[in-house]
Amino acid sequence: MAWLDWGVLMAAATAAGWVDAVVGGGGLILLPAILITMPQLSPQMALATNKLTATNGPAAAVFTFSRKVALQWRLMVPAGVLAAVFAGLGAAAVSLI
Repeated sequence: MAWLDWGVLMAAATAAGWVDAVVGGGGLILLPAILITMPQLSPQMALATNKLTATNGPAAAVFTFSRKVALQWRLMVPAGVLAAVFAGLGAAAVSLI
């Protein structure tokens, strides 16, 4: 992978993180950048890569927020498990397309 590709991906990831923090939908920036700079990846791998990067921002936000505010973990843990299950089902659905 060329240095220019790395630069494009870093710029796209930065822009996507900012868009995610403000309004959501940063994957609409990062996913095309991944597909353009790494055409050898399957669409499933590109989506998985995008999801991996998209989880870091919210995870850091939850960690930071949880240090300042008492969270209702009894409600959040089942919701997180359900989110993980349905994310897996969505990934499985994409692999069928």
